[in-house]
Amino acid sequence: MLSGGAASSSPVRRGPARDVAGTGVIPRDHSTRLRPGSSRGTLTPVVLDLRLTCSGPGRERPFRDAAGFNRHWWSGTVTDSRVWCSLEDPGHGEVARAELRLNSDVGVAYPTYAIPYGGATEILLLQVRDDLTSRSLSGRGLRVGEASVARIRETMPGPFVALSRGPDTDGFWRRQIGWQEHDHADRPGQWEHDAMLPMQLFAAE
Repeated sequence: MLSGGAASSSPVRRGPARDVAGTGVIPRDHSTRLRPGSSRGTLTPVVLDLRLTCSGPGRERPFRDAAGFNRHWWSGTVTDSRVWCSLEDPGHGEVARAELRLNSDVGVAYPTYAIPYGGATEILLLQVRDDLTSRSLSGRGLRVGEASVARIRETMPGPFVALSRGPDTDGFWRRQIGWQEHDHADRPGQWEHDAMLPMQLFAAE
């Protein structure tokens, strides 16, 4: 779910600010600041000044190709309506991208998760630019992924949910974000190499 690479000067085809899905939220003029080293979305007026720009709901991904972002994830069309977001910082350019589904009813196969009335905002995909991930030298301490999730939660309607894409992203949602974990009914808590198994579900409390 998290990966990444280098910034682009104009990664998104921009239009006027929009009320996303009739929520009353127009996110592009808001910013979140997160101190490097702070955890679980603790907001502090230092360093990262993330601006969230969203488009949609729609089926066409609005992004241009940019170094550091997987072009297969961010170009073309999808089969259902989604919201597309870019997160930018004045000092680093575009640092992350997110794909969201509003009013998602995902979770019926997770017995310990109660689907909220009206659904949840599902984070389908979150990608941090390669050179700013926690594994990269320049990204250490910035915690771009955590800041991006905090920014999304601050702006978009809750509650929130995400499906993990593997053990690495399990760790991100479990340890760095700290959301409640729910096992799939069929194969609880199991991952096997190259096997298509049910994903773990993580939900914001």
